[in-house]
Amino acid sequence: MTFRSLRHLVGFVAVGAGITAVVAVLPRTESSLAVPPFVRAVTEVPNPEIADSCGTNVVLVLDASGSIESSGAVDEVRDAGEAFLDALADTGSTARVTQFASLSEELAPQAEVTAASLQPGGAFRTAINGYYNPKPPRPSNVNIFSYNGSGNPQSSNNWRAANSSNQFTNWDQSLDQAGEIQPEPVELVVYVTDGDPTAYDFNQAGDPFDAGPPPDVGVNTNRGSANSLTLDRAVDESNLLQAANTRILAVGVGSALDNPNSQSRLEQISGPKVIRDADLDATNSINDVDVALVREFDKLAQFLRGVVSQLCSPSLSIRKLAQTPGSAEYLPAEDWDITVAPSVDSPGTFEWILPDTDPVQTMRCGSPDDPNDGASRTCATDNVGLANFQWEPNPTDAATSATVVETLKPNYTAGRPDDADYRCQVKDINGNVTVVEGELNQGNGFSLDVDSQDIITCSIYNSFDYAPDITLTKVDDPLQVRGDLAPPANTVTSTFVATNTGNAVLDQVTLTDDRCNPVGPSDDDGDGLLGIGESWTFTCTRNLTSSPGASPNLVVNNAEVTGVDPAGTLVSATADATVTAYAPAIALSKSADADQVQVGIDTDVEYTYVATNTGNMTLTDVTVVDSAGPSTCAPVTPASVATLAPGATTTFTCTTTLNPGSPQDTFVNTATVTGDPIFP
Repeated sequence: MTFRSLRHLVGFVAVGAGITAVVAVLPRTESSLAVPPFVRAVTEVPNPEIADSCGTNVVLVLDASGSIESSGAVDEVRDAGEAFLDALADTGSTARVTQFASLSEELAPQAEVTAASLQPGGAFRTAINGYYNPKPPRPSNVNIFSYNGSGNPQSSNNWRAANSSNQFTNWDQSLDQAGEIQPEPVELVVYVTDGDPTAYDFNQAGDPFDAGPPPDVGVNTNRGSANSLTLDRAVDESNLLQAANTRILAVGVGSALDNPNSQSRLEQISGPKVIRDADLDATNSINDVDVALVREFDKLAQFLRGVVSQLCSPSLSIRKLAQTPGSAEYLPAEDWDITVAPSVDSPGTFEWILPDTDPVQTMRCGSPDDPNDGASRTCATDNVGLANFQWEPNPTDAATSATVVETLKPNYTAGRPDDADYRCQVKDINGNVTVVEGELNQGNGFSLDVDSQDIITCSIYNSFDYAPDITLTKVDDPLQVRGDLAPPANTVTSTFVATNTGNAVLDQVTLTDDRCNPVGPSDDDGDGLLGIGESWTFTCTRNLTSSPGASPNLVVNNAEVTGVDPAGTLVSATADATVTAYAPAIALSKSADADQVQVGIDTDVEYTYVATNTGNMTLTDVTVVDSAGPSTCAPVTPASVATLAPGATTTFTCTTTLNPGSPQDTFVNTATVTGDPIFP
């Protein structure tokens, strides 16, 4: 006898040959594992309610089993996934996308859904294109086994290898993957399937084969003793999701699920509230629907779009895009105050949904204790530049308008010089998009008509008032050098400091010097940009030469630094410095008071030396030594002269006695003058 799991089943009574047997069906506990799995039923956890508002964190799970292909519905499911994500785009919602057949595969990790993410190369465009392209592949470390159709499914004897069987429907693994821990808690799982579960993972006590991770997989399990176990495993996973406050919306698509048994299985992974034919109009909240049965695949996109409309309409998501001191691009800007004031045609009223009383949002939006009081709300944009507003008109079909006003920050101008100051996309319930754009008024605002089922996403642009500036200082060390030495004994190092004194980051910062190169920069943080208030130090080293002359050589070098702000404006600054190149020199003349002496007679001869400073440095300790030749004159007086200024002369004398031994004797002696140059 085969026992089938029923929703909230308490017992099963079998009557035959006058014998009555009662088999208790236990909830899933450690002790219940002793009960054969094919008579085990799982009690479902209630489907939790979630905030009926936009900015939701969603997991979209798409069935990619073989029946999707055999129904010719691959493109319809792909289009439906795109319609769902497109409706969520730029509403502050995040999504994760998976697909499943015998195995489950992540197509896109959890991330904010934006229009850009759905463009070619974006994460969600890649995910949609990757659906069923191909079906989720089998990892090399996972084996697939097919159930023989009878016998205890926890005995390996009742399975055969079937690694190519990747077209079955594994609710167990796909729900498990949907519940994986993400950066943000998952609020809603939209679970799209066209068939009953026909596979599960071997990862529970008593299962045969490898429990992984990742676990081996059993397929062809929707029969025999494995049938109820297949559903139980899926319910186990849905229970874990719902116990973590994640709501599951099970979407059964295709006529195959339009039967009581299939509907019951969908209810067991979700809940008892069922709607048919994608009709959300009769519901007031996403919490009113657990199971949605969409008979025709080509109606799936409209239904999934309606799910987002149920969550988000009417809503107004404002993204602030502004230039920055470092970029002329219009980028998402955080912490800008946006005020929205809805208006409902009299005698209608409205109730605020977003911002709500969530502590984080309250802090960011500065909402009063009761968010339903007041005609307007002011929110600061978040770290992706977004502020979300949502309200519920009463009556629900009342005509609504909304005024949007931004608070302008210093150094900014509202709007853009060459394009629209704001641009809104109005998405209706049918996926039609109307673009509304224009200029901000003098109050930095604009107004929109808002239908009760519209989802509106707007971008407001602000331009930065660039006032770039830069300064340059230049210092040479040393300021005085000897220019007469070969090789040069002095080098001059020029140090330049360029400082950004404007309100904009500067790029392409370059320094040139007309007398020194190459000039090497010192970019402290290595980003290639001269930030506001940041200074860069440049250096350059060179040798200076100079010839003696009446005046030193004044070497003036001129430096210029340039930079470009984000708007392309060139700024520059100059600085100069002077190095004095000196060349010391001295000349000496010598004369004697007699040019002939008699042979054999001692004769006193007086030499006179005249030293002249022919350079451009003062000389100290000027000394004459007459010591060369066969006759030496000493001492020379004075012994030294303390200083000798440029162009000045000084006289020395020396007397010696000469006595030639023959007429052929000649007395030649050489004098040398020295002095120590000093810088002024």
